[in-house]
Amino acid sequence: MVTPHVLYPSLVQMIIHAEAISWNRFYSFLMFNTILILAWSTIYAAQACPADAWTVLATMTILGAVSGIAMVGLSIRGRRFLDEYVNLAEKIEADDKCWSEELKPYKPLTLTKECIKTFPHGWAGSGHLLTWGSFAFAAFYVFLFHLSIR
Repeated sequence: MVTPHVLYPSLVQMIIHAEAISWNRFYSFLMFNTILILAWSTIYAAQACPADAWTVLATMTILGAVSGIAMVGLSIRGRRFLDEYVNLAEKIEADDKCWSEELKPYKPLTLTKECIKTFPHGWAGSGHLLTWGSFAFAAFYVFLFHLSIR
């Protein structure tokens, strides 16, 4: 039988893992976009461009916009996993049979959830940054697409 003493540390590790996955995905996304935008701007600014360079530029922007939309979905999905793990751990902290009397003042995940709700600038949370940052890149690629086809 799995006891809360085994389950709780496992949930904490899953929370850490879910957070790391979210940020590693975003880091890879940023690196991909950096290279793609650099390549786009190099071709766009070239003095001697072939007449059909706009096709390459438009293709690059479509690829970037699709990656931004995909990243929005991945970000939301990853944060939902993280929220579920936190909710499960919070249930263990709320259960008197699982959480001993001397540990009652120390409920790290419950306290963290309260801090998230009460601290100022909630709009700047990591979930919002991962989602809206990815969406901003998708919107930026729409702008670059319009420049590409002019």
